[in-house]
Amino acid sequence: MTSRSGAAEGPPEGYVLLGRLGKTFGLKGALHFRSLGLPESEALFELEEVFVTGLGVLAIAEVKPHGASLLVSFEGIRRVEEARPLVNAQVYAEPASLPPPAEGGQYADALRGLPVLVDGRPFGTVADLAGVAGAELLTVERPEGGEALIPLRAPYVQVARHEVLVEDPPPGLIDPNEQL
Repeated sequence: MTSRSGAAEGPPEGYVLLGRLGKTFGLKGALHFRSLGLPESEALFELEEVFVTGLGVLAIAEVKPHGASLLVSFEGIRRVEEARPLVNAQVYAEPASLPPPAEGGQYADALRGLPVLVDGRPFGTVADLAGVAGAELLTVERPEGGEALIPLRAPYVQVARHEVLVEDPPPGLIDPNEQL
């Protein structure tokens, strides 16, 4: 099990987080892939190699759907015993190797740090993305402290180039007693 970049712990500067490897599957070293979102899942099919924390760059041997998730196999990893150390490792891609996301999509890693506006007023900053592909939740850090969760795929949420816009959210999503 070798990589071109050695056993580097973190990815090179600017690499885009796609998701995390889950449990092993089968005896040939495949692993479940838990993407940050639909664009990341779709990109994995197009990539030839990825950066895996703790190992460095690994060539992708195969990506295939498995129920509602994906299975990924890497070159040089042929047995479940070789794959087990990769469980929970983060998977990154070089930005230049990523295909453009489908219309209306955006890589989740690109959302981090974007300001969030609710009905045109500043609300917070995207800190993280949680959930599963297709049902992602934005974790928004509030300037006065605390966090809020906002469903990314909701009809009242729009991701613009430099901000996330929330227009007319349903009652209870944002505390009606708060001053924005």
